[in-house]
Amino acid sequence: MTPRERVLESLNHRQPDRAAIDFGSHRSSSIAAIAYVKLREVLGLEFRPPRVYDMVQQLAIVEEDVLDRFGIDTIEMGRGFALDDEHWVDWTLPDGTPCQVPAWAVPERQEGMWVMRATSGRIVAKMPDGVLYFEQCHWPLAEDGDPARLEEALGEIMWAALRGPPGPLADGPDGVKLLADGARRFRQRTDRAIVGLFGGNLMELGQFLYRMDNFLMLLAGDPDRAHDFLDRMTAIHMANLERFLGAVGPYIDIIGFGDDLGTQNGRGHAVSEDLVHWRDLPMLPTSIHGGTGQVWVDDDRVILGVAGTKIATASDPMLLDWTEHPVKSGADNFIWREGDYYYLTRTKHGRTTSLEILRSKDLDKWESMGRYLDDGHFTEPGTDCSCNNILDIGDGKHLILFFSHNQGPKYYIGKSDLETCRFTVEEHGRMIYGPVMRGSLHAPTGFVDPNGRCVGMWNIMESLAADNFRGTKGGVMSLPRRLFLGDDRTGRGFDKRELHPLRVEPIEELKKLRFNPVKIADVDIPANEEKILPEVKGRAMELEAVIDPGEATEVGLRVLRSPDGKEQTTISLFMHAWAWPWGSDKRELMIDVTRASLNPAVAARTPEIGPLYLKKDEPLRLRVFIDRSIVEVFANGRQCLTLRAYPTLKDSTGVSVFARGGQAKLVSLTAHQMKTIWPELKSREGL
Repeated sequence: MTPRERVLESLNHRQPDRAAIDFGSHRSSSIAAIAYVKLREVLGLEFRPPRVYDMVQQLAIVEEDVLDRFGIDTIEMGRGFALDDEHWVDWTLPDGTPCQVPAWAVPERQEGMWVMRATSGRIVAKMPDGVLYFEQCHWPLAEDGDPARLEEALGEIMWAALRGPPGPLADGPDGVKLLADGARRFRQRTDRAIVGLFGGNLMELGQFLYRMDNFLMLLAGDPDRAHDFLDRMTAIHMANLERFLGAVGPYIDIIGFGDDLGTQNGRGHAVSEDLVHWRDLPMLPTSIHGGTGQVWVDDDRVILGVAGTKIATASDPMLLDWTEHPVKSGADNFIWREGDYYYLTRTKHGRTTSLEILRSKDLDKWESMGRYLDDGHFTEPGTDCSCNNILDIGDGKHLILFFSHNQGPKYYIGKSDLETCRFTVEEHGRMIYGPVMRGSLHAPTGFVDPNGRCVGMWNIMESLAADNFRGTKGGVMSLPRRLFLGDDRTGRGFDKRELHPLRVEPIEELKKLRFNPVKIADVDIPANEEKILPEVKGRAMELEAVIDPGEATEVGLRVLRSPDGKEQTTISLFMHAWAWPWGSDKRELMIDVTRASLNPAVAARTPEIGPLYLKKDEPLRLRVFIDRSIVEVFANGRQCLTLRAYPTLKDSTGVSVFARGGQAKLVSLTAHQMKTIWPELKSREGL
């Protein structure tokens, strides 16, 4: 197995012949030049003046004989540039050892120190005698802090003046070609996994531009200006990233991003005026930690409960100043207020699905009122009620959204009586129908807006096989969904159960993301055939489709489809899903991602299949939201299925319709491209 194969096998979660070893492919795994000279001496290798590629940290290029000695499997792309002697100048390390430094980053001697200048001539870094590295001494935005000067200011920070190879060799109008040619030649002569260090720093660049104290005060005290800076910086990074990947993408195996975001602990905080466009605010204090939590907006403050030992409150506009209340809130909990009391429901583990309820008048002293929910009828034994949300859904009914670790997100509809502190279950349903925490919905959060609209959102989990196939807990937020009670009964069958007690639709505000609509109508779909819709392509789209199943036994769409069909995600309706006593009104809706991705790191997953009631002669009405790796399917206001897809091919953007068992008809389809909510991704809209 070659070094490159070994690294790629490891990254794809397959067993290599041995563990891959890294030394010097990143600054964090490199070695100081003074130490490198001593390492070569210990290894019995001849002395060579080390080439210092990172002048700031005084890091040495690790040469081939050392890489071979340790069986190193990786190498940094910069080692393929500045290979000629003319690119290097003799210098001396702080301990007196002769070395070489890049010809474009030669320090200047001043009294008692070495200094470095930017191209403007300004001194930006210094290394006093007795010090082992350069330190920044000029912060271009420290005085006026104007983000409009960002591009100019970036040329006057220490790291711009002291770039490592390829450095300025890749600048200018021919820079992209020189970068691509150098990376291609380097790949041809090494079998090590090549790491391309891009950077993309945000927080660190804020420190370099403003100075640490100024930047931290900017983040805490002027978030609007901080967001302006971060948005501008991200836009610059995205443009540079397209240039970088366009040149070296085919020739590198790994791309490295670097930053110290300081987000190892703490909880995120974001705000939105329309539930579509979100703005990140400063992280909550790290002392507020624990398991799943929810918030309640009181008259004059916000109350946050987390699973653990405390409740926190904040009343300032940015929710930065938190007061902590030491309360044994226990497991996953939900807090709300009615009348004179605050109520807290928390998971109660056992054979039945249970919630304990507590009440308090001041958030400090709590009294247990027993079991608010105790259901052993609707759910299987051992089904927990984690991440609970209790919401007024109208008509005197309440909705409990929750997550169970054996069956995923679920819900109850019933009556909440706070006089007796008991919830009476009338209806129960599921939000997913397949493997739990594997590319589908996870924990819910919900609220009732000022207009009485009940809104729910969920995590959408990753679907990657890692850690011996346990997967990862990372995820993103689903689209906000309007939750409501239907005005008609659906599918009452043998057991007299309501098939869709909870109705679900995407919120109206999402329509503002639409642009470039394409409309198609009256397309006959022959039996057992698939029709490509060449006018409809995209990775970020909303599809509105009306399909008359006709005589078909299965009908549907295929999205994120490559021209050869090697990658495709199938959305289909099965007409003969249920037999007696349901008759013909109970169908099944499916998302199938078994052929969605060629990426071997994507976990194998069975399709998501949920019931869907259709009245006699009622067509299938779909709203399908596609966002690159996420597919959310809303059907007839009664069902919603969500899965991750992960297409890998550039041309996996197609859409088709198909029918099996009989002829069907695509009555209409409108495809809207979707605008990004991130300004830095504006250039990628419609791609």
